[in-house]
Amino acid sequence: MRTLSDWSLSILVGTAAIALFASVGQAAEKVERRSTSEKVSAWLADLPAAAAELEPYSPAREVIEAGELDKARAMLSFRPRAEAPLPEGFPSFTPVGVIEVKEYPAYRRAVGPSFWTLFQHIQKQQIPMTAPVEMNRAPGANGDGAMAFLYQNTGVGERGEIDGVEIEDVPATTVVSLGFRGGLNDRQVAESAQRLKDWLAGQSKYRAAKEPEMRVFGYNGPQVPERDRYGEVQILLKPAAP
Repeated sequence: MRTLSDWSLSILVGTAAIALFASVGQAAEKVERRSTSEKVSAWLADLPAAAAELEPYSPAREVIEAGELDKARAMLSFRPRAEAPLPEGFPSFTPVGVIEVKEYPAYRRAVGPSFWTLFQHIQKQQIPMTAPVEMNRAPGANGDGAMAFLYQNTGVGERGEIDGVEIEDVPATTVVSLGFRGGLNDRQVAESAQRLKDWLAGQSKYRAAKEPEMRVFGYNGPQVPERDRYGEVQILLKPAAP
């Protein structure tokens, strides 16, 4: 069974790939950030109204209700660094402190036992790097941890085993996601996962999928200051039985 410390190891190693590729062809002083949606802009313009719209167990909703409006603004206005493009069709990042249901299109990923195996694969095959890096499997004995690099689209490469990694297509997926800011640690994953489980317990439309039930998306490498790092904890969903 996967322990919480496994997530820290996997995220740290996996997002190192983003750091390596982001450093190629980019000026060190240039920082690009992902765009904020019109919905978030509307929330920032009227925080009390935003609290009524935000899902239960969303940290942003709780700080608004507690009157900590500056803290809520800081959460909702945060824009992650865009170190690599999203895979085609992927939804935008979930705002920090917000729980939301998201739809993902089918995508192709390379799954391997370690960061270096995947890194060597995408170098050899000249596969462009995207963000996020996906973690949902237990780490190997060498401490790296199985993870996945996501291809731009399902037309890149071919399915099957190559270079010691498995190229596979993931079907369209519904998830409930919670965005977080800062470095990943055991407490962050545990608290985020518990909030999502508490939210799911009150839903009649969804239930958790299995194998895997949860995944973590890491968007930034370790060269990014911890205060600027961003990730998402997600529970994969399926329709509840009638």
